[in-house]
Amino acid sequence: MTDATEADGSPSGDLNVQHCVTTAPATLPVLDEAGRSALFTEARTANTFSSEPVSDETLRAVWELARWPPTAANTQPLRVAFVRTDEGRNRLVPLLAEGNRAKAEAAPVVAIFAADVDFHEFVPRTFPARAEMKEGLEASGREGRVPMARFNSTLQIGYFLLAARAHGLATGPMAGFDHDAVSAEFFPGGREQALLVVNLGHPGENAWFPRLPRLDEEETESGDGAGPPAEGSRSAAPGVATGPSAEMPAPGVPGTAAGPSPEAPAAPPRPAESRLV
Repeated sequence: MTDATEADGSPSGDLNVQHCVTTAPATLPVLDEAGRSALFTEARTANTFSSEPVSDETLRAVWELARWPPTAANTQPLRVAFVRTDEGRNRLVPLLAEGNRAKAEAAPVVAIFAADVDFHEFVPRTFPARAEMKEGLEASGREGRVPMARFNSTLQIGYFLLAARAHGLATGPMAGFDHDAVSAEFFPGGREQALLVVNLGHPGENAWFPRLPRLDEEETESGDGAGPPAEGSRSAAPGVATGPSAEMPAPGVPGTAAGPSPEAPAAPPRPAESRLV
């Protein structure tokens, strides 16, 4: 990531024309085949889990790794409750779809991920180069902030799944549950909206279903604007930019890119909130 600063170290007034400093290496490391396999090509949804426990230290290490990748304007709206006690499980399981209950009962840990729709309160700390964003987001109200909160929280959930696999844990995401009831039960007050429930642990017997097919490259890629798409590839919709230079705007903040966001060096990222239940 780059830091948005003027030559004297003060925040730049223009995030598109700026003097940048970076602490990133000039050449990024390349994961070996084992790393790529663990995170991507052999990544599977676990349907059974062993009785091997997952320690608090492992959960903290996963969260510590997952909190560093970028979000739009460094907003970091994801929150999580880790359910591992019998009392917490008894509150959660009845709120899951029937087909998901046995899996959640067997998993050593169940993570409930939610989007904090009041994430803007931390903007002066997490994005000081644009601290005034807090007022604009405040004026939009919770309903206006929901798209940005959910979009960036979903990004962070993906980061968490990769971080869990990097620490040797199997994951079992589940979207089948009563979202409103889970939100009220584990995140009372209306500030957080439950998005996904994920079982965590070590794989048990017959944990994997057969690998399902993935779409081919020519079915998912579009041209980059320099010429016509390759024959047989998906065409982009009129007026939609594609290719490496296209930036996805962050919902709720026009013109804000969803990629790596500039951050002022003096403001460390806020650790996204996690707690045990």
